[in-house]
Amino acid sequence: MGSSSYIRISYAYDPEIDSLISIAKATKGKAYQCPECRAVLRKRAGEYRREHFYHPKDSKCSISEETSLHYGAKLYLKERLVDNRPVEISFPTSILPGNEFRALLAKEEIEKIQIPVRRFLPDPLIIHKNEGEIDGSSFKADVISKNPQRDILMIWEILVSHEIEPDKRRWLDENGMPYLELKPAEKGFDEFSFEVASFGNLSCLKPEAFKLASLIDIYQNELQGPFAERFLRYFLDNIEELVFDQLISNMSHSINPSDHQIPCHVEGVNKFFKTHETFEIWQTYFKDPKPEEFSYVPLKEIKLEESKYGPAPKFNGRYYANSKLNLCGETFIKFAERFAGMMSRADLNGKLRSISTSVFFKDFTKAMIEIGDKEFECLEMDNLQFLVFDNSNPKDPHYRIQMPDKNMDTGFAKKPRLDFPAELFVDFLKDLMTIAKIDLIVGMRSNASYESVYGLKISGIYSIKAFNLWMRKAVFDSLKQIFFCPPPRTAGD
Repeated sequence: MGSSSYIRISYAYDPEIDSLISIAKATKGKAYQCPECRAVLRKRAGEYRREHFYHPKDSKCSISEETSLHYGAKLYLKERLVDNRPVEISFPTSILPGNEFRALLAKEEIEKIQIPVRRFLPDPLIIHKNEGEIDGSSFKADVISKNPQRDILMIWEILVSHEIEPDKRRWLDENGMPYLELKPAEKGFDEFSFEVASFGNLSCLKPEAFKLASLIDIYQNELQGPFAERFLRYFLDNIEELVFDQLISNMSHSINPSDHQIPCHVEGVNKFFKTHETFEIWQTYFKDPKPEEFSYVPLKEIKLEESKYGPAPKFNGRYYANSKLNLCGETFIKFAERFAGMMSRADLNGKLRSISTSVFFKDFTKAMIEIGDKEFECLEMDNLQFLVFDNSNPKDPHYRIQMPDKNMDTGFAKKPRLDFPAELFVDFLKDLMTIAKIDLIVGMRSNASYESVYGLKISGIYSIKAFNLWMRKAVFDSLKQIFFCPPPRTAGD
């Protein structure tokens, strides 16, 4: 075996965090250790060559290129999944389910397509681990992905020189475990790309699920190539059913795709999701001077606990809200504004009894959040978008519904004060945690020795109304381009 000083090593041991890391996460100039011989490794990075770790000269370490590629790739994959960053995964057309989509790909001689990770893992709250044990077996996975309930969502296996062992594959198939076997390749200065060698038990790749209408977030590069004209007509017919039923239903026959450059609305979809991925909710009322600095802490637990001010939400076993009333009210207002309404039922005494709102996700599935007494009957439901915070009396701050009323000189009809039971707010956040990522916005007052919660940061849920408006505008712009701009002339015209 040759000297290992000539091997480009793509992973190392970081003693500071007591963990292996990929070259993409390493810092130039910092000392790392070789996982094989524990000699000092350093990151080498240049303007033209791929970054890598290197041994001192004349090292006799037995690490191989195959070992380096295998470990580097699986560490890189886990790190990208944890950071919720894109991973390039290509599917050879030959191994896709046999249906009309595969036939269309084959006809156009397209050998590979890329499928984003969210196609396999739509849930943002996922735990990813290297060398994770597969429950109920003696096997381990190169990377394993589980939800907060510890259910296995995906097993990732890296193929360098050896395929999945037959006994292991048989066990995965017999127990219905979803898995992907990936062949890694070095890409760019410090990244990896992957090609699927085999897969099993993936519901999103069953023939009945793998159809054109479900591929809005998959087909991107090909929409700009020679495949565009034929696919785009089929694509628009299907997205039409999801977003804008009547907008272009009678126009497609009058448009000649060969005369116009029809925009790719997949880019618009991706831009919408990126723009609307995160939003923040802040208190508007502060009992004390507002802290100068804030930090974000992932919400892992919330429960109701007795305090000297009555029942109050307690976050992560240590934080209380600076103003539970104001934080609760502003959360409901923000959701009502962002998601086109949060409907509520209250009793005659003004006590909030139930709330409901709806959201949707990147895979175009919808979810309804309904909290409280669903059987409670009342004469009318109120939209919490019209909540108003009244702190004119500092000793009695409260919220009330203030609905527009054209028959009154003031323009608004005031309703009695609305009381928010703390358990309703806690149950709402518990439900929200199952479908979205929530971070607490915490800060410390200058005269306090503990931190309090002043707001929430929500990620991973989207407004159906906002998406429809966004896409309608994109389609209108496309139609204006088609009907009011002449097609480009060619040299033969």
